[in-house]
Amino acid sequence: MSLRDILLSLYVYIDDFCKRRLEFAKWRTSNNDQLFFTDAEVLTIALMQPVFALDTLAQIVRLIEQEYTDCLPALKRGWKAIMKDRNWGAW
Repeated sequence: MSLRDILLSLYVYIDDFCKRRLEFAKWRTSNNDQLFFTDAEVLTIALMQPVFALDTLAQIVRLIEQEYTDCLPALKRGWKAIMKDRNWGAW
């Protein structure tokens, strides 16, 4: 099983889990409830960090954007475009 397969399988599993659990459907109640990343994408990125043996979240996001963009829907737009839209500056 390749790293791409692991990443995609993990994402699909987490996404399906979150969609099946009704208590996850509306847990965001703050003014930040409109996110560019789904909970499944955030959890997948975090869980893949030790697999790729990277030190920071920024490194894992950059790697996934460069090599595995097709595995996570939010990253298809590109990390730099998301950062620009959100006024978060450069990572």
